[in-house]
Amino acid sequence: EAKNLPSRGVSLDFIAQTAIPVATPIEDAGAKKAIRLKLGGIHLANFQLSGGRQRLDGDRLEIRREELKQVGAYKIPIKEARLQSYLQPTAFLQSNDPRIRALSRQILHGETNALRAALKIKNWVYKEIAKEPTVSIPNALEVLRTKRGDCNEHTVLFNALARAAGIPAKTVVGVVYLRGAFYYHAWSEIWLGDWVSIDSVLDQFPADVTHIKFLEGDIDRQIDILQLIGNLKIEVL
Repeated sequence: EAKNLPSRGVSLDFIAQTAIPVATPIEDAGAKKAIRLKLGGIHLANFQLSGGRQRLDGDRLEIRREELKQVGAYKIPIKEARLQSYLQPTAFLQSNDPRIRALSRQILHGETNALRAALKIKNWVYKEIAKEPTVSIPNALEVLRTKRGDCNEHTVLFNALARAAGIPAKTVVGVVYLRGAFYYHAWSEIWLGDWVSIDSVLDQFPADVTHIKFLEGDIDRQIDILQLIGNLKIEVL
């Protein structure tokens, strides 16, 4: 029906249209250990803004980048009962599929240290998956077949490979800073004694401090991110 509507003759870049500009540029975000931001325009209580590396105080959010040297040495597969839901296959993360399991073993090549294994998987996904904007409901097997996609495709494939290796992994969504504005984004968190951020499309482990996590979960949960569009305001303090 939308295709049959009269065209206004105006092109629309949805990514640019939904960007959140900030007045204060963030220089060399990858080198920063912490950042303080002021959030507005939304009901902050609706989102998972406190926990892990994020601390919310009123409308002020502080993010501290994780220190990998402080991460404990975990051997895979990690089998803690409380983490089982982050190791199980889902409709989007087919971590028990023979193709995913075989690729995970191939990438790790016998590595049993969880941190080094996660780094190997991140490096493989970053190198092998072409960075292309994709309109889809991503699932790991489809991404493995096409070997292309944006942050969502990279994230589901990374998570499926990590779970196949015995590393608890989950999808998180929010925004990230790039060239003067924040953009909607998805990345991963893995369990290494604490949840640690890892971004397989921007090649960051841990993710830089401009990754603001709002939600976590599969596509049915991520739809709540629509509340932010056109409403979220960010001030760099």
